Amino acid sequence: MPFRTNLTTSVNTSGDASSSSMENMIAMCSISAVLSIMCVVGVAGNIYTLVVMCQSMKSAASMYIYIINLALADLLYLLTIPFIVGTYFIQEWYFGDIGCRILFSLDFLTMHASIFTLTIMSTERYFAVLKPLDTVKRSKSYRKCIAVVVWLVSFLITLPMLIMIKLVHKDNKSICLCALTFKSLKR
Repeated sequence: MPFRTNLTTSVNTSGDASSSSMENMIAMCSISAVLSIMCVVGVAGNIYTLVVMCQSMKSAASMYIYIINLALADLLYLLTIPFIVGTYFIQEWYFGDIGCRILFSLDFLTMHASIFTLTIMSTERYFAVLKPLDTVKRSKSYRKCIAVVVWLVSFLITLPMLIMIKLVHKDNKSICLCALTFKSLKR
């Protein structure tokens, strides 16, 4: 068992406190910069992917429907990053109870939609190798229905999160928390 030391000490000098504050500010700015760059590049890349896929979908393979779904899910997720960066700087949840519910649920929704879409793409590729003639017979409307089902199932899985998450006020700060209580289930 490793030896643990007590790391809680009181700060007696203002130099130590300002050093810690400076480190927090550097970390916060670094994380915010990386997230902001990721947001700008990701949004641009996914919009480009959506435009190209939608234009070439008329003449191309129907597998493009799944690529569009992935780009859409990724784009929706990336659009939540500015709110996360804003929360880092404000150090409080500023976007209200509705924003809390929507942003956290959107995270779950896009995660499930991406996972299910990748699973379906992999399964389709497996069957394309296993039975190539059967895969060719599947129409674009079949794949569109599968895509709609993916989003519906993702939404149904996300619905409990949407219902149970709430804005909690602690120590004069607003925090977005998922609170599973039996009171929330009885409403």
